[in-house]
Amino acid sequence: MIAGERNELAQVAWQTCLENLPPELRAALSPPKGDPQPHPTIKNVARLRVLPRRKLPPTFWSSTSCFFEITIGIRSTTALVHGTVAFFQYPNKKECGSGRYYRPTIEILRSAEGRRPEFHLDPTGGEKGAYIIFERGYAVKEFSAFPAVHAGEDLAWLITETLPRIQALNAT
Repeated sequence: MIAGERNELAQVAWQTCLENLPPELRAALSPPKGDPQPHPTIKNVARLRVLPRRKLPPTFWSSTSCFFEITIGIRSTTALVHGTVAFFQYPNKKECGSGRYYRPTIEILRSAEGRRPEFHLDPTGGEKGAYIIFERGYAVKEFSAFPAVHAGEDLAWLITETLPRIQALNAT
């Protein structure tokens, strides 16, 4: 698959996500300028990050360290996949709250994982929290190609399920 095809699939997934979000969330999100783009660390993978327009909590969201994302391109996660939808965060980075939100974020994601077991939570680094990733991969053995519409629906679910609860952390 060439870069243009990956970018096109990312756009289809994003548009499907928007169509499946409640109106108040649809208006509250946007990808950073220039996305989709090549993944900075994974060869032959495109990604489209999604961030809330209002960054609540203010030191939680970052286009480099804390975001929702769609990745497209063959790679190995827990299995060989065509791509993923995910929430990703480096919880101990200053721009992500310097560890302040680690425990409540894990609680929010574990709760979501209980409702959708096809998503997998990996708080790498344990209590130190090197990074947190909560993702759904689209395994090669299960899908013949990246299922852009299905991925968009999954991303809409992930955002609907977690974003309001994450933004409520601002009040605590």
